[in-house]
Amino acid sequence: WFKTRLSLKLQIMDRLNPDKKYIVVAHPHGVLPMGATLNLVTDINGGADALGIPVNFVAASLCFYLPLYRDLLLGGGLLDASRPHVQ
Repeated sequence: WFKTRLSLKLQIMDRLNPDKKYIVVAHPHGVLPMGATLNLVTDINGGADALGIPVNFVAASLCFYLPLYRDLLLGGGLLDASRPHVQ
């Protein structure tokens, strides 16, 4: 439903080198980063597999204070972006 209703499309311009580490950010994203979450965390458009590298997703600490959104993020495997969680 999201893919057709919101016209989501994940466009990969080039493959990433799996031997390197990357930081990918989605900004500006509005109040809640739903575009990045739907495209990369879910399988709507191939998800993280489309990037061709193993990924870990993080979200701003503030996102984990919003009750329903927190559950969605945790269910998608996202972590808090604070220093102890990303090291």
